[in-house]
Amino acid sequence: MTEIFQPTSWSYIKNRLKREGAENKLYDEDINGSIDISKLNLIGVKNRFLKNFSDPEILVATSSMKHLLNSVDEHEHTTGNISATTKELTIIGGSSTSTGHSYIYADLYFPAHKAYIKANLNAVSCRHIAIDICDDSGANLVNPPDLYDIRIVPPASLSDFRLAKTVAGSTTFLAAEAVDLSPNRYYLVEIYAKITGNNYFEVYRDGEFIGSYEESESAITQIQSIRIRVYDDSTSEAQEGRVCAPVVIIYE
Repeated sequence: MTEIFQPTSWSYIKNRLKREGAENKLYDEDINGSIDISKLNLIGVKNRFLKNFSDPEILVATSSMKHLLNSVDEHEHTTGNISATTKELTIIGGSSTSTGHSYIYADLYFPAHKAYIKANLNAVSCRHIAIDICDDSGANLVNPPDLYDIRIVPPASLSDFRLAKTVAGSTTFLAAEAVDLSPNRYYLVEIYAKITGNNYFEVYRDGEFIGSYEESESAITQIQSIRIRVYDDSTSEAQEGRVCAPVVIIYE
């Protein structure tokens, strides 16, 4: 599987294909040298999402969790909380005696207004594991940034898959699927976000459409960072979450 870790624009891909004589009707139906990105099969990314982008950057597209960890920044509550094998990325949220958040993050090369994120998430023993869509650098936990997140919360009762918003350090739950999800099991999570102040989301779990959500939020008008974060709410054990392939981040 192709590993992509530097931003690669579709304009670059199109020019490369033209130089190599690879234009064809499969990707360029009108033979005008303009690649239809919806025709490209990028690690199972749904064409309906690709059609929302005109010239996106591919920040990450990988099947190796070691490569993923090497391509992003990390924030550890305790040194050694984040580790990876080829197949799995493990994130311990806090410690055996304290609650906390640990996460990996990728600050984008420019403020974006659209993003698509796909990852297999496993809330092994943690309170929740989340994909965060932040309006500022992801280095700090909150305030800044303000953010939206899609999270798996196995300890919750019939609301284990949630969309949330955090502004000025205060979290609001926006929508939830009435489902009980199991700990120590992987779920394929996909989210498409359009952030302009009038913000729109589509969420999928295990390939099934779960729902969409739309709202106006003047505090969050751009995307500057993407994170995968684990929250440990225990003071008696170190709680962990895990990530496995594929992991895809596209933005524009």
